[in-house]
Parts: sequence; C-alpha cells; structure tokens
Amino acid sequence: MTDGDFRDWFCLKDGRDNYSIVPERDQEFLFGEAEWRDQIEEALKVSLYLKEPVRLVWWGQYGIGKTHRVLYMKHVIARDKMSFYPVYVLSRDVADKSGFERLHYDLVNSLVYQQMRSLVASYLKKIELGISKAELFDRLTSVVDVANAMRRLGDSEDDISSASWRFLTGQELSKDQLKLAKVSKNEMDSSVEYAATLKCLATVIQAETEKQLLYLIDQAEAFTKITNRNAEAAWVETFRAILDLPNVGIVFCIGAERMEGIPTIVLAPEIVSRFKQNNYLQIPAYEQQVAADFLKGLLGEWTDRSKLDAAVREHDLSKVAGFDRSTYPFTDTAFDVFCRFLTIDPRLAKPREIIERLNKATVTAFMRHERVITPDVLTRQGITA
Repeated sequence: MTDGDFRDWFCLKDGRDNYSIVPERDQEFLFGEAEWRDQIEEALKVSLYLKEPVRLVWWGQYGIGKTHRVLYMKHVIARDKMSFYPVYVLSRDVADKSGFERLHYDLVNSLVYQQMRSLVASYLKKIELGISKAELFDRLTSVVDVANAMRRLGDSEDDISSASWRFLTGQELSKDQLKLAKVSKNEMDSSVEYAATLKCLATVIQAETEKQLLYLIDQAEAFTKITNRNAEAAWVETFRAILDLPNVGIVFCIGAERMEGIPTIVLAPEIVSRFKQNNYLQIPAYEQQVAADFLKGLLGEWTDRSKLDAAVREHDLSKVAGFDRSTYPFTDTAFDVFCRFLTIDPRLAKPREIIERLNKATVTAFMRHERVITPDVLTRQGITA
C-alpha cells in the first residue's frame, strides 16, 4: 500500500493525511455548537462597540479545544477585518518564585523588535511634523526609564534601538547598554514599569495601525507553579495594573479540570473584578449531541465530496444499509454508536480524544479493507454503546 491509500480510501481532501486538526493550520474551523462561534464574535463586537478591551478566561480539561478557540478568534479578527492587533503568547514554564519578567518578556518580544521599532519611529516622526496629536511618551507615563527607552527604540542607530528594546523586554542591560537606552537601572522589576511599557507599546500600535492590542495567552495554567507568596502577590499586582489599561485586551486559556484548578493568581478578587465573573467561561466535556455536531462538521470539511461521489458510484456504497453522506465514513447507526461510546466517560469526551479514536477506527477499518464503518465494524474494534 502507498502512503496515499488511506487518504483515497476514505476520500480525504488533498493535504489531509488523516482526520487530525492542526490548530495553526486549521484555525478557520471551529467545529461543534454554533453558539461557540457566536460567543467569540459577540465578545469581539461588544469590545469594539463599547471601546473596552476584551477580557476573557477560557478554562477546561486538557485537549478540550482551548488553543483552537483562541486561534479561531484570531482568524475571525482577520476574516472580518476587525480593528484588533492579536498576539498569541504561549506561557513559558515558571517556578515557585518566578517573577513577572518571565511573562513580560514574551508579551513584549512577541510584538517583534523591528516591527515595533518602525512603528515607534513613525509615531514620533508624525508628532515632530505636527501631523499627529498623539502624546509623547513622557506624557503617556510618569515612569521616566520607560519613556526614555520607548523614545530611543525608534532611533536610527541600531545600538541605541536594540539596547532600548532589551530594556523594554525586561532583560538585563550592561553598563554600556544602560547609557544607550538612557535608563537609570539595568532592568525593570516593578508592576508599574511592566504596565507602563505595555501601555506605551499599545498606544503606538493603536495610533499607527488603528488597532487595539489583544493578547491571547495560552497554557496559563503554568501560573499554578508560582506558590511563593511574595512572587504571587507581585504577579497579582502586575496583572491588576495591566488589566486597568484601556488599550490592552487579555484572553487567558487555562487547563483545569475544576474551577479550583485555575491558578490562584487568576482567581484573586482584584483580578476577577477586572475580568468580571461572567467572563470566566468553562469549556465542558462534550455531550453526545455536541460530539455529533463536532464530528459532522469535521467529516464534512475534511471529506472531498467529488472523491466521495466517485467512490459511491464505483463501489456501490449507497447500497450499504444506513449509508449517509453527512456521516461518512460511518453509516448513520454506526455514527450514533460511535458518538455514544465517545461520551460515556467525560474525561474522554473532548476533541483530542475524539479525533484520536476517529483516526484509530478509520485506519483499522482501512487495514481490514472495510470502506464503510458499520456497527459490525465498530463491534469488531471493541466499540459498542
């Protein structure tokens, strides 16, 4: 058998080796209840209408689809040309005493140095020429070091600009770099400085692109490792300062089985009051109908209809009892059995597990030369309901 046999056997579209979802590649698809898509689009629209930053916390068990959801949000923004500047950030590993600088580096560095250098240079040039009424950085923040570093980030001299970027990302500066960036200390270390940096960068982005900075922070369950009380308090204080910024949106994705599994930092009263309790949204385990909607959406998109039509004619598939194009490669009865089987155990009723079992069921059928998956085929695989 050739590598292409499995794809052709089940009429998969070109470029699809199996039924798996790759979030980065497949972010335009969000299978399941239409309510999920509506929820994302509504959150974005409400933010634009009210001119308030997005505040969302998505949480649920691992493999439930949180990453795919934020990447779908990013897709919607691009598709509908919404005035957001989405930045996806993956939380790095932290330890019990880690400071906020670990996350701050990723937040700022993800904006891309050369891109921000160019935007800052343009921002300052327009002010200088009198064609912009934007504020100079020392008017945007009282933190002198941040204002100086922001101004010098747009400098034409590479050494000056790179030293300033190093400071703004929270990294340590040498004595020479400290002078180049025109800052008073070799690295920032306070909530006021972190928030001031994001405020200035977001202001530049808004002025130059007419878009609001929106951070999509994935795997924020990493914050549970911060158990030192002083470190935890510092993180809460910094998030509070950032959440008070009117031009920075925040979406957290958190892996947690129960509400108590959400990091203490994210559940601190002053943080909850800024996100708002009703913006902590659980993604629950799939019930049978949700699993069915998810699978039908996926099968419908991944199956090449012209290939399926040809297979139906060539192999008389329509004569198989219960054959249904909407559930292919399953018959309608086998599809119901499969969905029930998937949702008996809530720990398994999630996209990652569903797709894994779909791949296993179809490849097993393929190796046994079974073109349509009937209840008997599933029974032979130990799948019953």
